[in-house]
Amino acid sequence: MALSICRRLRDPLAEFSQLCNFANDVLNLPWGLLKKFVASERLKECLYEEFMTRVNEVGVDLNFAVEHYHYQSMVQFVCGLGPRKGDALLKLLKQNNENLESRTALVTNFKLGSRVFLNCAGFIRINHARDDSLNTENVQLLDSTRIHPETYIWATKMAIDALEYDDDEEDTNIKQRAIEETMEDPEKLRDLDLDAFAIELERQEYPDKRITLYDIRDELTNRYADKRVPYHALTDEERFYLLSNETPETFKEGIITLCKVIAIARRKPKGDEPDIQPKRNEENGMWQCPLCLRDNFPELSEIWNTLILQGVVLDKRSGSG
Repeated sequence: MALSICRRLRDPLAEFSQLCNFANDVLNLPWGLLKKFVASERLKECLYEEFMTRVNEVGVDLNFAVEHYHYQSMVQFVCGLGPRKGDALLKLLKQNNENLESRTALVTNFKLGSRVFLNCAGFIRINHARDDSLNTENVQLLDSTRIHPETYIWATKMAIDALEYDDDEEDTNIKQRAIEETMEDPEKLRDLDLDAFAIELERQEYPDKRITLYDIRDELTNRYADKRVPYHALTDEERFYLLSNETPETFKEGIITLCKVIAIARRKPKGDEPDIQPKRNEENGMWQCPLCLRDNFPELSEIWNTLILQGVVLDKRSGSG
């Protein structure tokens, strides 16, 4: 228990992800007083979706996962892998007894399919600062960022242009040095005209890549920055919409909706208000409606149905009726 608490303080995402198992232990956590109003399957779906979003935001270090069992549960949430492929990849890394030195090694050394690689590569993190055993000759600094391998060439060009180096496609050292220097001094990237870069890519028959280019610059400026919005407590209105699965557009004044009467309550009349309590004739057992005065209702529930149809509003739940 003490070890789990320490891990939760250090890395709560990794610790809580262990509860996402076949037993669905994550559903046993006290998620709040309103948890009982949410169906288990709906709660599980939302929790897993949130785990997937957060895990892919921070990336997963496979080398660290191989060495630390409690971290391995995060691999199941890597987009493109999932539980089955993620578990198989971890077993392969353990069997080969070697570190993952680059993202491309997933294909060259561990035979990951090209489609799976394209889907998951951007979320696999190679932490060169944490692992000193990695071969420095194979180090690709961009492997420690959210930048996808498909766009490494654009990130490299941005770094070279920012430093005004000669763009020599054959000189790998210049490329690596340019990336390293821009990571150390990212302010140099601010002077780049990314809109002009996007236009040039469109001339090369690429779709509009402005958002991608700006994301690359942000990542080079601050690797794996926390992009979560500040927490704020839910209002009563927000709680209602979350629990009812409605929105302000689907549930508002003037909307006709179906409803189900689950109980009927009665309050005592106040002042000059009429008493609408039905009365029972002890001789024949029939009930009389206090409004229409009809006295041949065999069941009390029929009177209440009539009152509802007539628009009588009954507040405050009580034991009568």
